[in-house]
Amino acid sequence: MLYWTAVTIGLFIGGIDAYFYVKSVHERHRLGLSTPYSRSIDAKAFSDVSEHRVYEALKDTFDAMCGPDAYYLSKGPLILTHARGRPVPTCEIDHLIVCSFGIFVIETKGWNGLVSPGGSADSVKVEFRDGNVVSRRSPIAQCASKVAFIKRCQPSNWRVEPLAIFAHPDARLATTLPSDMICVENIGRYFQAKRKETMSGECGYVDVQLALGATLAHRDRRPNACDLHLEAIRRAAVH
Repeated sequence: MLYWTAVTIGLFIGGIDAYFYVKSVHERHRLGLSTPYSRSIDAKAFSDVSEHRVYEALKDTFDAMCGPDAYYLSKGPLILTHARGRPVPTCEIDHLIVCSFGIFVIETKGWNGLVSPGGSADSVKVEFRDGNVVSRRSPIAQCASKVAFIKRCQPSNWRVEPLAIFAHPDARLATTLPSDMICVENIGRYFQAKRKETMSGECGYVDVQLALGATLAHRDRRPNACDLHLEAIRRAAVH
């Protein structure tokens, strides 16, 4: 009797373990992550998945709004030299959009929880699904120096703005956040509004080729530009 009770309990516990394993595999597949679990690999992999998801959504939106050949969208990190002579002379842009109604510096985040205003204008609070609550630097604040640099390269009446896009399927944004923080599902609506603003005369139409030339003139074209940028950040953090 005790033997069969132990067997039954063992099968029950094993069934629970199998259920949660299958569930975790399904969840990882949904998020584009490999199996088995690896914390270090996950961080890089989901960052890549997030940026790819945002890229595809942006491409679909601008192909429909402008036509495939009427705008520029960077694919993958874009490294610009924006502060020569400083410890970190370069900046990394997740996605850059140059179109007739503006220049947009995109910061992509893969946070999987509720994002709300933080204790200062430069921070946000993130309540992750696992219950952890952390303060993070606002993605708009992260874009500030990049936007300021690109603005200096363009006519003053052209729109140059930051935009934070949250790519995780489980991301939720508090209604009290600024309007330049959106989920990936709202990309189309956001840019349609921006185009209407330009059409109404709020800012000038952008010469795409001229704007692109002025910006990419500062691009770091070295094959290992991303690695060099990250190494400069690490060295600056130590000193």
